[in-house]
Amino acid sequence: MSGSPEAHAAAAERLAAAARRFAFPRLAGTAGDARVRELLAEALRQAGLVVRESPFGCNPRRPMARFRIGCLVIAATLALHALGVGGEATPGQYAARLLLLLAGSAGIVLALGWDDGFFLAGKNEVATANVLGFAGESGGRRVVVVAHHDSKSQTIGFGGRALLLAVTLAGVAALVLEGALRLAGAALPAAAGYALTGAIGAAGLAAAAFGLNGIGNRSPGAVDNAGSLAVALEVAGRVARAPEPGAELVVVFTGAEELLMCGARHLVRERGEAWRTGTALVVNLEALGLPGPVGVQGARAPARRALDAIAAAGLRGRRIGALPAALSDAWPLSRAGLPVVTLTAGAFSRAVRAIHTARDRADHLDPVALAHAADALERLVRSAARP
Repeated sequence: MSGSPEAHAAAAERLAAAARRFAFPRLAGTAGDARVRELLAEALRQAGLVVRESPFGCNPRRPMARFRIGCLVIAATLALHALGVGGEATPGQYAARLLLLLAGSAGIVLALGWDDGFFLAGKNEVATANVLGFAGESGGRRVVVVAHHDSKSQTIGFGGRALLLAVTLAGVAALVLEGALRLAGAALPAAAGYALTGAIGAAGLAAAAFGLNGIGNRSPGAVDNAGSLAVALEVAGRVARAPEPGAELVVVFTGAEELLMCGARHLVRERGEAWRTGTALVVNLEALGLPGPVGVQGARAPARRALDAIAAAGLRGRRIGALPAALSDAWPLSRAGLPVVTLTAGAFSRAVRAIHTARDRADHLDPVALAHAADALERLVRSAARP
């Protein structure tokens, strides 16, 4: 831990400088992506870790196409219903439309879970790599810290996508409510009918916009995820200098997380089976370095351990749910059977809403919050490393 107030202030300054160094556009497969990997590998070596790079090519085109088709099936179903295509819906038509919504949702889930589909050869393959650092006793009780090193911009940023998701879910609920009321023979006031139709129509537009949202390379990615990179490096150096007996720390900076978690999928393909044995905890870092509580996502036992470490560092932790719009590396890692907890921003602040836009700049990061996050992560890593 950073110790005295002077040491804590020095750590805050060091972490802020490191985060600024990584805060530049670095979409997977671009020159910025290659540059950040070089910086991270050198920083891990300077911290005393053994560094390995694991290159891979990923091609999210096919899974992304399935994802978009699922969104557009939902959008078309809602929009056509709102427009009254086919006249007033019969019980059979309501059932058919609900089945279409389920089919679209299933398409999205299957696209996200199609791990092999991300590594099929073809056009538009993206070449990147995971950067791994190892410290401590090889084969010992393993603690893994994961943070993605890439960034992306989108036509509609994180805050906008959260709004689109909320509008879509509200519209689906409105369709279900309307169907239930009509099937029950309830008389709907005209104003209520217009309100339900408006909500369903707006949901159709929102689902289409969500599915067609484009990707670019304009975001410096400071909150997502330069601050977390700095925190992981700081803790890696501390643990490498004073390792826990009988334990191994592995730091993994994943590539192409912003392309539907390709780097974490590659990590699972490469090491998932071996790591199911001997891994005490995997800590995924997302959007650290903002004022306010530290958010914790994960199953009950790992989340409890994380909340205890956060409290021991004198911070406020907050258990939060993982929005479908905010899928992170934790998802493929937990599906592989690894004990995963995510530390992230605990409030939906303006800085969080700026993620995936050109406004995700380093001036959003708070040096003191970065230093506190590093202290909490170090406590969590050390507690997990002890039997």
